[in-house]
Amino acid sequence: MPRRPLLPLLSLSTLLLVAGASVTASAADPVDATNRVHRRFRFHIDTEALNWTHAREFPVEGDVSRNNTIGLGFARPLEGDKPGVPAGVPGTSMFGLGLGYGITPYLILGARIGLAFDHRGTPNDTDIKTTDNFFQTIFNPYLEILPLPRGRVLPFILVRTGFSAAAFGNRVSGPGADSLNRTSFIAPTIGVGGGIHFLVTDFFSLDASLMFDYRWYFQKGRSRVNDITTTSSWEPSLQSFTLAAVLGFSVWFGGGR
Repeated sequence: MPRRPLLPLLSLSTLLLVAGASVTASAADPVDATNRVHRRFRFHIDTEALNWTHAREFPVEGDVSRNNTIGLGFARPLEGDKPGVPAGVPGTSMFGLGLGYGITPYLILGARIGLAFDHRGTPNDTDIKTTDNFFQTIFNPYLEILPLPRGRVLPFILVRTGFSAAAFGNRVSGPGADSLNRTSFIAPTIGVGGGIHFLVTDFFSLDASLMFDYRWYFQKGRSRVNDITTTSSWEPSLQSFTLAAVLGFSVWFGGGR
């Protein structure tokens, strides 16, 4: 008999605990269950903060010329000309713009355009002036795989391919000197990497990744000295790979679920 009054209290306590747990779970669901990817657009800006590029002649014939480049800095200027390796090809730090869309709760399909430009002049006390200009662009369609598309930290694996084009020109002008040498490059490229999106808010994230890209360069030249012009056809030039730490940010918009 004395134990019976405890039964309603235990039952009431159990109901309150269940109700409290349900309320807590309901309050947490909008945050934990929100998919940050599906049906959302992602506009992003990035650059290589630190990279290492290894390049070698392609195809290999006889003695092989190799080149290693290590760079540190955001959208940094390209390095100067080196024997056998044109300025900035390979091993550039590009300023990139991209747009992606969450086609499923775990996949983002998008594309990125990278740009790099460098201008160098050689002022001196003579009338002979020398200028170098370099421009490179790359177009990378990509697929981003997000195994954990909820929460504030979104890890991802990225696979991309694409096409790069570049042009390097050297101009010498002055009394008795008038020449222009231009080398154009095209390069198919493939890449893979991984990183994280850290969502500061629902609409803004800081991004960090480690990328590996491989390229095959083909080149063609055009030279003009006074009134005499010579050209060459497309031919294999270099192959290279780049390992890079990439930093950037993203703006997310559209309806997620």
